[in-house]
Amino acid sequence: MSEWTLQFPRNLAIAIVTGVILLGLSFLVAWNPYTGSRGFPLSVTYVIPGCFGPGSPLGCLAYDPLEVVLDYVIWVGLSFVTIISVDWAATRNASGVEES
Repeated sequence: MSEWTLQFPRNLAIAIVTGVILLGLSFLVAWNPYTGSRGFPLSVTYVIPGCFGPGSPLGCLAYDPLEVVLDYVIWVGLSFVTIISVDWAATRNASGVEES
């Protein structure tokens, strides 16, 4: 087996855990109380008009499950590409290949 196939499950597991952490951070950091939007890069909440609850001055908020999943996939993909790039750079430098 090649080294890449041995490292793939480890890299994927790290990316999945990192994706959950980044998704939670994006919900916390990208909260806009004036529009009721939450999440980055996609807004995963929307305001239900005519509903006034204690959570928001704009009314009740609803989460769109499809956009939550898409946000998660974006963060996992970004984490996976970053991890693969860092592993590739570390392996390339450790093998003694000189840059020209």
